[in-house]
Amino acid sequence: MTNPSIFSKTEISLESFKDLLPFFFEEIREDLKVLKQLDTFRDIEEIRSLAHKLKGSSACYAAYLMSASAKALQDYVESNNTEQTKKLIKEFEKAMHITHDYAKEYFNI
Repeated sequence: MTNPSIFSKTEISLESFKDLLPFFFEEIREDLKVLKQLDTFRDIEEIRSLAHKLKGSSACYAAYLMSASAKALQDYVESNNTEQTKKLIKEFEKAMHITHDYAKEYFNI
């Protein structure tokens, strides 16, 4: 028999969420720095893997604009279109800045 509490939502206080946001954005910035240094032609699998990580991390923090942008990058990177991949990386960075600005205003971080 499965314990139903394993599947229940975890409640987190707004204060705890606010405390975690700076760490989230710090990690995202580090991952983005790595992503921007990768060769968009040779490092396809590493870019895809990092985009997958960014997509999941962003979704966990309800940063849906960032998550959608990372998903687009993850889905597209295997097409070997270097220019479009670079464009999607820039779009993710823009989504991160928009989300960070909103978090600063809304959560006072």
